[in-house]
Amino acid sequence: MLLLQDQAYATDGQKVKRSRAERRRAERVEGVTLGEGLAEELERVTREGVEAYCLDVGLSSLKAAMEEEVTAYCGPRGRRLGEGRRYVRYGTAPGSVVVGARRIAIQRPRVRTADGREVRLRIYDEARDGHFLEEAAMAALLSGTSQRRYGRVARAMAPAGRRVFGLSASSAGRRFIAATQRVAKAFRERPIEGTFLALFVDAVSFGGYLVAVAVGVRDDGKKAVLGIHQGDTESRAVCQELLEGMIARGLRWDGRRMLIVTDGGKGIQAAARAVFGEALVLQRCRAHRARNVTDKLPEEEREAVRRQLWRAWMTDNPDQAKARLEGLAGRLEIKGHRDAARSVRDALEDTIAVNRLGISHELARRLGTTNAIESAFSQCEALAGGRVKRWRHGGQVERWVAQGLAMAEASFHPFATAREMAELARALAKHPLPAEQPAVA
Repeated sequence: MLLLQDQAYATDGQKVKRSRAERRRAERVEGVTLGEGLAEELERVTREGVEAYCLDVGLSSLKAAMEEEVTAYCGPRGRRLGEGRRYVRYGTAPGSVVVGARRIAIQRPRVRTADGREVRLRIYDEARDGHFLEEAAMAALLSGTSQRRYGRVARAMAPAGRRVFGLSASSAGRRFIAATQRVAKAFRERPIEGTFLALFVDAVSFGGYLVAVAVGVRDDGKKAVLGIHQGDTESRAVCQELLEGMIARGLRWDGRRMLIVTDGGKGIQAAARAVFGEALVLQRCRAHRARNVTDKLPEEEREAVRRQLWRAWMTDNPDQAKARLEGLAGRLEIKGHRDAARSVRDALEDTIAVNRLGISHELARRLGTTNAIESAFSQCEALAGGRVKRWRHGGQVERWVAQGLAMAEASFHPFATAREMAELARALAKHPLPAEQPAVA
């Protein structure tokens, strides 16, 4: 009995036990006979792939659209020039259109006026617009592809059998430069809309070139990059030009003071006082101050002093906070750490400015450091730090910083809730300002 079953399996079982893939393949082979036209299309898809097939279909549609535009200018073929025609067909010429990350060669039709002037076809101009190439180059280079390898990567993704060009390292570089120049220009020129209650101002440096940056917090708690300005040093002139440019583009502080959080840079502080005058509430970054103090101490004492500093700054009562800081400075002097004590007392009031606003403990903690802008700088460093080996000029640094800031801005989280920002607005409005805002020099 078993022998008979084995024989049956050997003869008929193969037909019954075929895999799903085999059955589907058999169904295709045993299907209807394709017509001549469909057979040719199937052969093309099989030979070149779907992308190449879709490209041919798209180019055929584009060619038909260009021919329709030519007909709109010149009328149907066969009309003579003397019949009131203002435009004439003028054959074809080599051209190219943008497809994905590359250019593909085509033959474009030409049209001229009756007196011999060339007429640009709008459909063709749109099809060859290079901003798609800039976006592709930007995405590839920002994701880690080098300029030298960009062409190889883009060419590998081109449809089979299609000649592509515009993929050289220099072409990719030019497109990246053009795209980042637009980003930097937008940060310098775009209007500032909305009500901003606090500014974080700092500078980032690459290759000896510096870019001053301002990040603002709106009354709804959202952050935005408000301006950039390139310079050689973190000087008052550079920072003042940054702040004045922001005011010219719409930054206002009507009826309130303006809170500016910054590190210990003298140029930024002097520029802020010159621009905002009596409206300024200056908060020095506590993280920078803590490092400045502890760097002057022996290793074994740094952690204890750092904790005492933050315990004082986190005191809600500003007078108690000041007393604790003075006490810490006195103890450091007794131990012989005069430089550290001097750092604690240096502009002490500026380190507890947010305490005097009377805002919530949590909001004061966030406004007490420049972390809001330092996180954006970390994006710039991650983008440019390991990619650029040689910084040639300040404009190059500004472009890379602008692109890093744009990427950081796209992922900004809300700095505070609308209720917390309303609390800050009330605190900044407590002290009346002069009738006129400080004039911008």
